[in-house]
Amino acid sequence: MNKKKIVVPIIIGIVLVVALLLGKNISQITGNITMVYDTTIGDVNKFNRFLLNMYSQDKDITNNVVVADGDSYLDYVVNGITENKNEDIYYTNYSSQVFSRLNGLYDIYPFEKNISKELPASFYSLSKKDKSYIYVPITWSPWGIYYNKEIFNELGLSEPKTLTELDKISEKLLEEGITPYSMIQKIKWPLTTWFDYLDIRTNGAEFHNNLLNGKVSFTDDKVIAIYTRLYKMIADGYFNIDKTEFEWKSMLDTISEKKTAMVLGGAFFYDNASEELKDNLGWFPFPLNSIGDEYDEIVTTSGYVARYNIKNIRAVKDYIKYSLSYSAQQTIVNYSNFYPVNNSVLEKLNREDLNKAYSNISNANNLTASFERNCSSEFHIPIKWSINSLFSVKSDEDILGILKEVNKVQ
Repeated sequence: MNKKKIVVPIIIGIVLVVALLLGKNISQITGNITMVYDTTIGDVNKFNRFLLNMYSQDKDITNNVVVADGDSYLDYVVNGITENKNEDIYYTNYSSQVFSRLNGLYDIYPFEKNISKELPASFYSLSKKDKSYIYVPITWSPWGIYYNKEIFNELGLSEPKTLTELDKISEKLLEEGITPYSMIQKIKWPLTTWFDYLDIRTNGAEFHNNLLNGKVSFTDDKVIAIYTRLYKMIADGYFNIDKTEFEWKSMLDTISEKKTAMVLGGAFFYDNASEELKDNLGWFPFPLNSIGDEYDEIVTTSGYVARYNIKNIRAVKDYIKYSLSYSAQQTIVNYSNFYPVNNSVLEKLNREDLNKAYSNISNANNLTASFERNCSSEFHIPIKWSINSLFSVKSDEDILGILKEVNKVQ
């Protein structure tokens, strides 16, 4: 008998047996999943319950939800991980603070990078692990600069690629009597995000994160240079100075009225713009120092962390993988105002700003959170004070004294 005729059926038989075993294996995912989340956020309550229920219907899985108080939610997450409670998944908007509070112990389950192909490689860096990740983002929101397209067109301006080009645009706007950037004066927001971006673009995300976590002094020459640059921007009139306090949405009004041209902020600016302004609102990522630079990027995310020593880790991993799938991500869109990390679902939203930002983030080396989500709540208040003080100092020589005060808290 021909050996080839014998071998082929054997191979086919082996493939069928393996396929049956795998199919059986997949169908036999069983157990209980207990999820913890902050119930004060209504959208989080809705889509997490829907996702758990949809997943459990197709598996032999029971599920349970534990809710924690909003004011102490971060404490609950950290304590839940370190005290080994009978809880599996923690949903959080503050992954960076969770990791900082654990002081590098990382008693959390590390997921291999191939848990899902739906996640761009840059998102792995949010976990601060080299070979695996311990935090899986399921929603995201970008930061960048929104601008009045009509102003740019009238003045022949193009979206800048470098910080030098951005400065030239600001100079041109000032010549035309238009203040470059909107800002709320009382709390000096979003000047704080300028601090984040200038430091990340100039010194890198690792330096920035070390600064926020006390490993670098605020009197470091690199930090002084960032504060000095911010001070010069203020002194040169880059930000609107209005003694009348107004809510943050009014920053969009000044752009619509052409009193200002741009604002640095998150995608919520577009969400809250009038329909007329939305048609005239462009977006570009925060520029690089030089064209072609490798870069890090700021992003706001929410997602899951899981305890390391849990018996049903297979079910938890399978659920998290499911949360990144097309159907699950579409559920998040249907029941919340969060943005999906699944690009196929994201494209259906037909948002120019989100699509451009997703491409920008996908090409970044590392991602990091803004300083308010990346350092302790006690520390970000002194940082805000120090940045706000740049409006009241008389010269850049006063900056060192301000940063020495921050160091006392650090």
